[in-house]
Amino acid sequence: MPARHKREVVLLAVDQEAAQMRDQYSEVSVPDLNAWRKQIQTLETYFAGNEAKSQAMRWLTRLRLLEAVPFQYLVPAEEMLPTETIRFFHIDRNWVDALIDGAMSVTLTSTREKQWLLKDDDGETQYTSIMNELDTAENLADAYRNYVTMQSNASTATKQTGGRLTGFLFRSSIVRDFPGLEVQGYRSENGNPWSPEKQVSLHRFSRLSDTVIMVVFNGCPTHVRFQEPAEGIRLGVDGDENQFELKLKQADGTLVPPSATSSINIRKRDSADRSVLDVLGMYKSMKNKISSGVLDASFTDQESALIATQMLQYPYQQDFVPYGQMDSVESPHPHKDALNWGGDA
Repeated sequence: MPARHKREVVLLAVDQEAAQMRDQYSEVSVPDLNAWRKQIQTLETYFAGNEAKSQAMRWLTRLRLLEAVPFQYLVPAEEMLPTETIRFFHIDRNWVDALIDGAMSVTLTSTREKQWLLKDDDGETQYTSIMNELDTAENLADAYRNYVTMQSNASTATKQTGGRLTGFLFRSSIVRDFPGLEVQGYRSENGNPWSPEKQVSLHRFSRLSDTVIMVVFNGCPTHVRFQEPAEGIRLGVDGDENQFELKLKQADGTLVPPSATSSINIRKRDSADRSVLDVLGMYKSMKNKISSGVLDASFTDQESALIATQMLQYPYQQDFVPYGQMDSVESPHPHKDALNWGGDA
């Protein structure tokens, strides 16, 4: 069996974004990488001589994340997921276990296949052996993912793992119009909910159609953020065709309170032309804001840098926050709704 395929099998839970699922949260620390590598080598050796079982495990891993479940079973009626809506859900582990059990039972059609249910000298059947090995691979991948996450966040804090899998289905033209749409989940009881160390890992981010995506989290985030791709940063102004304005920013990019805006004038070549901004007038207005103390005087370049900073347009984002925290989110362009986890899926 090629090494590439062996690695794919052993790290299937990483590649397929699967991880252990438990009813309660628990804390794990950074894993012992030497012990982790030893376990990986043991599994590689085992799978190298058992192609059939490795194929079965890869398929079952996808099934645990609902990848092989027909969409009409997840959303029986279109009215459950109308256009321009989002539906949050929990994944019931008992339901998933029943799904796996049913999938593995489909092949038991003859005496030969039923040998899978015969116990060996250790009291295990091939059926239970596969399930145990699937859990082992998931646990290894979960520890590895947490290690990588903590290293990338330069944090020594422990990460929460396990817990109920949660997620959402999102149906919108945004999925088609913004193919690089980013989604993050965070779990926070206090403090800044958007700090990197509070991020909940994604197990699945799938584009089911041109307008539908499905996301599965490892845990139950309290905050979820949709964000326009980073390349959405641009220069521009706000407002409509009748009145343009700028949201003022300090030298470090921090937004001045929302009430502090600056109207933008238009250079009209005729009464109907609104296609040219009065850049000189905008610059003078910014200088006046510095003189009046609305903007600080820390701009080292109070010409081009001043104009560029004020015209900087951040990627738009949509935040889902707990009830009672609708006014606590700070963002250049926030849109906020209450996060409401629905029933089991």
